[in-house]
Amino acid sequence: MQDSEHLTYFAPAERYGDDEIRAQHLAFCKEKVAVGILEAMPDPTLVVNDKRQIVASNTLLLDSVGILDVADILGLRPGELMGCIHSDEMPGGCGTAHACRVCGAVKAILGCFADSIDRSEECRLSTNNEQEGGSLDVLVHAKWISLPSGPHAVLDLRDISAEKRRRVLERVFFHDVVNTASGIRAIAELMKDYPQAIEKERSKYERDLYSMADQMIEEIVVQRQLLAAEQSELQTSITDVRVSEIAEDVVRWYSHHSVAKDKSVIIEKAPDCTIRTDRMLLRRCLGNVIKNALEATSAGGEVIVSACVSADTAVFTITNPGVMPDHVQQQIFNRSFSTKGGPGRGIGTYSVKLFMERYLKGSVSFTSQEPQGTSFVLTVPCDLSMS
Repeated sequence: MQDSEHLTYFAPAERYGDDEIRAQHLAFCKEKVAVGILEAMPDPTLVVNDKRQIVASNTLLLDSVGILDVADILGLRPGELMGCIHSDEMPGGCGTAHACRVCGAVKAILGCFADSIDRSEECRLSTNNEQEGGSLDVLVHAKWISLPSGPHAVLDLRDISAEKRRRVLERVFFHDVVNTASGIRAIAELMKDYPQAIEKERSKYERDLYSMADQMIEEIVVQRQLLAAEQSELQTSITDVRVSEIAEDVVRWYSHHSVAKDKSVIIEKAPDCTIRTDRMLLRRCLGNVIKNALEATSAGGEVIVSACVSADTAVFTITNPGVMPDHVQQQIFNRSFSTKGGPGRGIGTYSVKLFMERYLKGSVSFTSQEPQGTSFVLTVPCDLSMS
């Protein structure tokens, strides 16, 4: 039976002791050419042993993490150094948690040592560092080297977060505006092609058109907000929000959206009471989750929206019958991950988590399993001004 320190869901948990790590570090430092090349690297760079522990680094790496003495990081693994939220989930540390199975950094290191060849992987790191928006995108290039001190991997860590952010934000604006325009066009076509059939409800459709035009303006503003949110510059606007009204508003809008074709969105319950929060941010969060739920629902299926309010919190639940694959569940809140693929995707659930936790002072979580399907739960305080 494995002891707890050696339990792992992915990479081996075993480590070298402190004395062996110091010996490996001193042996590496005697390789003057290797040390010179390490310092000449243009990116923060680590040297790790076959158990993924740090035995050396360049000055750029130390500066990037605010460390003065390399001795302070010897023996750590990369995720432990970078503050990955999964690095302390298991006794074995970085590389051993359930989420580590999709980690690009761990894959690059393991592949490098297994085949003695260079490996490059993108790593989407979730951290507790608010300055990074809780998310860091790194291109990890692992180069295998053999020295008298033993086999090592040199890890070049290139921060591509800004590049990823630019790529996402340059497309997400057009993506969201096109979504809104699609809803406007759907109603306009209905009014044009079937004027007699909708005559009795014409005023309702006109109101919906007006609402969607407002939504388009809102989307333009929100894109600017998202960038401000990542840079911790966003200011919330707290107003009275009726729970039933905001639920009905979002559901009505997405009922006309192209992703809702041959599907239905049903409000199971939503109390007619008031909370104090940022209406625009909450609406965006609910809308993103409902849209994702519709995209994951087959024709003829339904998405169920419900809300309940206690003395302190309001809880919104969005459920669809689909179940997410495990690798999707592990990365669903990462900034650059997308279930749909393609450049410029993967901002929806990330922005929900960013807005919910940092600005609405709430939380977002999910469950996804048979036969219940997938449920996202968004919780916000009843009075944001008191949080």
